[in-house]
This record gives sequence, structure tokens and C-alpha cells, in this order.
Amino acid sequence: MPLGGGEFKAYNKEPELGTWILYKTVGLLTSPQTSGITAGALNFDWAPDNEVFQITDSEFKNNAEVLTGHSYNDPENLLLREIFRHATTYIGYRLNSGGRKAKSSGIGEAKYTGKPGNNIAVSVLKNINNEERYDVSTYFNGDLKDIQTVPEASLDEIVLNKGTEKSGTAVETATATFAFDKNKITVQFSNVPEGYKPSVRIKGQVGILAFIPGRMEDMSLSNGNKHIITYSPGAPINGEMTVEAVLTKDKVTVINSCTYTCSVNEAVQTGADATQLIDNDYVIFNKTGLIEENAGYTFTGGSTDTTVTGQDHLDAINALEPYFFNDIFCNSTDDSVKELYVSNIDRMRRQRGKYCRLWVYDYVQADNEAVTSIKNPVTGVGNEADLVCWAAAYSSAIDLANEMTNKPYDGELEIYTDYPEVQIPLLVSQGNFMFHNIALGDVRTYTDINTFQSFTTDRDDQLANNKVIRVLDYIHNEEESIINSQDIGTLKNNPEGRVTLWNRCVDIFEGLWKSGVLRDYSSSDIEVNEIESDKYAVHLVQSVNIEGTVRRVYINSYVLE
Repeated sequence: MPLGGGEFKAYNKEPELGTWILYKTVGLLTSPQTSGITAGALNFDWAPDNEVFQITDSEFKNNAEVLTGHSYNDPENLLLREIFRHATTYIGYRLNSGGRKAKSSGIGEAKYTGKPGNNIAVSVLKNINNEERYDVSTYFNGDLKDIQTVPEASLDEIVLNKGTEKSGTAVETATATFAFDKNKITVQFSNVPEGYKPSVRIKGQVGILAFIPGRMEDMSLSNGNKHIITYSPGAPINGEMTVEAVLTKDKVTVINSCTYTCSVNEAVQTGADATQLIDNDYVIFNKTGLIEENAGYTFTGGSTDTTVTGQDHLDAINALEPYFFNDIFCNSTDDSVKELYVSNIDRMRRQRGKYCRLWVYDYVQADNEAVTSIKNPVTGVGNEADLVCWAAAYSSAIDLANEMTNKPYDGELEIYTDYPEVQIPLLVSQGNFMFHNIALGDVRTYTDINTFQSFTTDRDDQLANNKVIRVLDYIHNEEESIINSQDIGTLKNNPEGRVTLWNRCVDIFEGLWKSGVLRDYSSSDIEVNEIESDKYAVHLVQSVNIEGTVRRVYINSYVLE
């Protein structure tokens, strides 16, 4: 399990291991650039189901089609383009898992669920330089994406001849019927009573399942009380075999059986050796048997699920939680979903020490220094909450000496900014992050604030400043990373050990001060104190004076005679 972290109110974390921190303001609170890692769950046409994936800026620009099933400039990639206006890395999760994969019988299936899978085609053709090999080519949207040259393979044709069918012991009204073609036996069970499990047993000359290679497949129709099971022998059988349809509950009961004899026609089919194929960015190949020569195997049946529930969002939060990221967004317009994100981000910060920030749409009731609520809706194409994607990415990559005040919006979304001029300061004072139009076509952020409003004497309005939170989060994450990896369980709790810990913190503060993030820094602002009641703990106290940026300019102009 990870080391402990979060907030502390007393020295009461024994026997846990970790680093705990408490944010307070004393007078004026006061970095290098953050890492630009943005997280969030979105709907995708083409992406992994039920798992976290990572995309970098360069990967998206160079391989958008492979990653999303759509070209870089396609409308379906609008929100990723918004994110990568500023983010370096996107930690993603597909909300709309549960579609269907496109498939091509005998070839394989699409790598992911979704409609783009229907744009896949595979050709299997003789290699022009070696007739004992085949070129297996994968196309997407008509463009060649992968070509593999594999050996030729041959397949013996196994011919089954049906013999005697004999009913067994009755199990209520259950029945089983046999059908066969040249190389496959199908057993269909009907009227299977509740609690009984259908299966098929194969008996050879030496006994059950003895020396009878092949493949058993339960088709799992299971619609009501019907089941279909198929058996495909993998090699000729020496003599007669018996196929038994059985039901199992307290014991195994044979309800029907049939005898078969087997013969073989050698090398009646040739093609590419499927066992040699390697899955690519688009196709998961069937790696059994062979694939016959064909200039155009098409994939069909792929579909994209569009249903998203609150549980999907919760699954996304839980999946993303173990990963490091600076900012996360929620582009839902449902207040219950927003609250789900707010409560979980608050828990991550206060109980796990995971210092990240959340961006939501129109939810100032969060009243939390880690949550920023954008008031402006998106108009036209897209979801009215989609602006959170751009903003979270900007915040994740901003230089810590700077802030998101009066920053130009450089994305593609149409933003509603027609608020009366006198209304904007009021909305900002209520905890809304605003965009406004200062000139035709020049949309900018207003003030870099979050939703925190419950001010107290030791948690005042400085914690409503996003720059302050970003700097504090940076300091904490740096300290936690160093302390947890180098000091916990290793550093001696004596004067020399505490000086070592003090020096680590001083190095972090020095870097921030030299880059203009901190004001009036002194190494005496950091103390590492012994806790007499606990010889396994120390108390780190640090004062942070964060440099401000100019938000207001007052000018006196004098006219001289």
C-alpha cells in the first residue's frame, strides 16, 4: 500500500508511515513549471475499455488516428485538441465503455470497441517473392497500416461420420440433440432445469478425453434454458468416439449420446499461418489454424456505446486515483456527478495526501480550495461544460511564478461571455472562475480563483487564490516525493538527521525563490523539530511567502503648465 499522507490535526498517525501536511495562512501567504499532466474521463469512439491510458502531446499530434480512431483535425478529437493546447500528458479513461468490437470471421476482431472498427480491412495474399509465404496486410480507412509476412500453412480436413444416437437417463423434460458437419459437432440442450449445468464429454477407445485433441466451446446462449456447445476435433481419432450430453447437479447424468467415426483428407486447405501473426494497433488476430487467401476481409459489427452513468464516473475516479496528475476535470452538467468528483478529490487530498486540483462547471457550492468552478457555458458544438478541459490543462502546465489571470483563451470552443460588465466582479466574488471578452475575438480569463469561501482566521481568502494552491501543492508534492523515497524508515531521528531533512526542504524553497515564485525567502522560514512524545516522528514547520502578480494598476496623471 502507498505511504500515508493528507492533513493532520494532532500527532496521532502511529503506526502509519508517511508525510502529513496542513495548510494555514499567516499574514501574507505567499516555482518552476508544473509537469503539465491533466487527467479526466471522456467519451471515446476508439479507446481501451475500463482501464486508464496515457497520451502525450507528441503522440496525439503524430498518431491521433491510432489512438482515437479519428484524424487529428476531426470533430471527434476537439476536446483532446483543447487539452493539448497546454498539457504535456493526458491521463485518460473512457466513460462510455461497453460498445461492440468489429469482427471478421476467421481473421480476428478490432483492438477496441467502437464504430471505427468497421473501417478495418485485412488482405491475405501470396508474397510475390516467395510463394511459400503470405503477406497479411491491415488497412484502416483504406490506408495500409501494417503488413506481416508469415509462412504458408496447411490444414487437414477432418470428416466426421455419425453413428448411433442413444437416449440416456431422463432429467425432467431436458433434451439434447446432435448435429454435425465435416469437422464440428453441435449439441443443443433444451428445457434445462434450474440448477443443472450442461456440458459435453468425449469418450475415445481408452476412456473419457483420452488422446482426443480438439476444442470445446460453450456458445453460452443461456437464453432461458437453452445452451449450445460445439466440439471441433483437432486431429483424426483412431477409431470410434462417443459424444455424451450430460447435466450436472449433485451428480453427472447422461441424457443423450452419439457415436462418431473419423476420417481425414490431408492438406485440403492452405493459407497463411495464423499462429505467426502479431496483433497490431487495429486488429487482434485469431492465432489458430490458418487464414485463407483473400484480397479483402472486412470487419463489421463495431458499435460505440453512448450511455454514461454516475457509476461510470465513479469507476473513472477510482481508476485514475493511483496515477500522478496535476489537475483533473469533470465535464458533466449533472450536479450529483460534480459532487462525486468534489468529495473524492477532497478525500484524496485530506486522507491520502494526493495534492491535485479539480475543474468543474458551474458548481461554486463546492467551497473548496482544490475545486475551481467555471461559470461560462460553451455554446454551439459540444457540451456546455467542455471548457473545463482547456482550463485544467492550462493550470496543469502553468509556470508557478505566473497565474491564470487575464490569459487569452486560445482554443476552438465558442464561449458565452455576454455577462453585464458590472455583474462579473459579483460573480467572481462568489467563487466563479470567469472568462470575459475584452475586445472583439479576444476572450480572456478574469481572475485566477477557486471556490473556497469559508474563510477563518487561519484559513483566509489567500487560499481562494489558485496560484497559492498550485505553489503549496508543488512544495508538498516535492517534499513528499523526496521524504517518502529517501527518508522514511532510513533517516535517523537525531540532530544530524533532522538537519538533513531541513536541507532537503531548503533546496526546494531556494529553487522557488530564485525563479521568482517566493518573496523574501529565508532558510529560517523552515524548521524541523523533534517531537518528544514520539521518537519516530518530527514536526516540519515552514512559512511560505508567495510572490504576487499585478492585478490592478492605479495611475495618477498630472498636467503641468
